[in-house]
Amino acid sequence: MLKIFGSLVICAALSIPALALADGKAVFVAQRCVKCHTVSSQGLTAENKDGVDLAKTQPRDAKWVSSWLKKEIDKDSSLKPGEKVKHKVAWKGTDAELPEVAAWVASLHGGAASKPEAAKPAEPAKAEPAKAEPAKADAAKKPAKPAKKAKAAKKAKK
Repeated sequence: MLKIFGSLVICAALSIPALALADGKAVFVAQRCVKCHTVSSQGLTAENKDGVDLAKTQPRDAKWVSSWLKKEIDKDSSLKPGEKVKHKVAWKGTDAELPEVAAWVASLHGGAASKPEAAKPAEPAKAEPAKAEPAKADAAKKPAKPAKKAKAAKKAKK
């Protein structure tokens, strides 16, 4: 009995990510993303025949997809070299739906499908402290010059 229950718990835990990605696909369809976008690997065809097939685009992580949909970032145009473009339509779904669809789109290429955090105020960037370099096995290499270490430490404090 315990073996059966344990197996059910494991199966349920393993299916949770798949369910979340299925929800992302449902959001994609419900938000009418299929008006412009095809996803050939998922059997979705754009109503606009000139739409982009997301299964054939550059892999992106869920955080990038989320920012792209909110028009917070731009990318190089594939049609006009040298030009930057934003997503044509700003995200109109809810804050709860955005991570779902972003994770699903990121998963199309086997990319980082983890959901981006829900919308929250942006924090200022913090400089990471300088990390000590691990000892090298090769004794023939010269140690770093003290001036370089001082610059790295000064940069880390900023």
